Amino acid sequence: MRALRVAVAVAVLAFVGYTIGEQWSAVTPHLAELSALWMLLALLAVVAGFLCTMLSWRALLADLGSPLPLRPALRIFFLSQLGKYIPGSIWPVVAQMELGRGYDVPRKRSATAGLVTIALSLIAAALVGVACVPFIDNVPPAALLVLLALPIGAVVLHPPIFSAIVNRVLRLIRKEPLEHPLSRAGELRALGWAAAAWLAFGVQAWAIGKDLGATRSGLLPVAVGGFALAWTAGFLFVLAPAGIGVREAVLVAVFAGYLSGGDDGAAYALALISRLLMSLGDVIWAVAAVVLSRGQRTAAPAAPLVPSDAER
Repeated sequence: MRALRVAVAVAVLAFVGYTIGEQWSAVTPHLAELSALWMLLALLAVVAGFLCTMLSWRALLADLGSPLPLRPALRIFFLSQLGKYIPGSIWPVVAQMELGRGYDVPRKRSATAGLVTIALSLIAAALVGVACVPFIDNVPPAALLVLLALPIGAVVLHPPIFSAIVNRVLRLIRKEPLEHPLSRAGELRALGWAAAAWLAFGVQAWAIGKDLGATRSGLLPVAVGGFALAWTAGFLFVLAPAGIGVREAVLVAVFAGYLSGGDDGAAYALALISRLLMSLGDVIWAVAAVVLSRGQRTAAPAAPLVPSDAER
């Protein structure tokens, strides 16, 4: 297992390095146009957005019966997020299951919280995107199609329906059902944090656009809605690690008419700079989580019903 963890860590670092390296060569020609103040604001918005996403996941895990102190939650969530850079969307959830075992979080709770976090994030992105569509001149048809996630997700994540689906799957794999089904209040808390994350990420795109010479007013709702739609499209295209390529295409289509020159050049630079800042945000939080969680590898408070080893 130790050798496997080392191999996975090396693979993740290789994908992260490749992603940043590819973006850096394309971003370099535009660095002279950027200011430290706007870039700092954009990076802080990214950091805040990732924190809100973690709090959404933590709220779901607590609702399932495994409340975590802040520092262990930071460690589990942000180290697992490096799995986004490996092709396939499931690796962060797999990493959460493995890391959570060190804090007495049953695997089925980790898996449930991780998957619901992703689903609620998609729903929140669709809600934010729908709210901002009237402000966007050019919405790619592909981006509008991802809004199908909204009604489908709303039905599937209705607490009684979702609990029935999860428990049915657990029975099929010969596991005990969830001890603490998700509640409506727990889902709404998580959804609120997810929506706050999309607002923060939109502020990041707005700050980059302002720094690249936005020529039209009303950029903020365009940035918020466009970024939410772009991320959702990138996520749903599972063949691209972390949505590389798909997210940029949607962002270019949305921002092209709002930046200096009116062509795709500045919009493409915005997409690449945003990708770079998001990658840096992942790395910053992963390092911070390791530093803040030193000496904190104690088990989380036991839930009222503690599953057996066989159930985990």
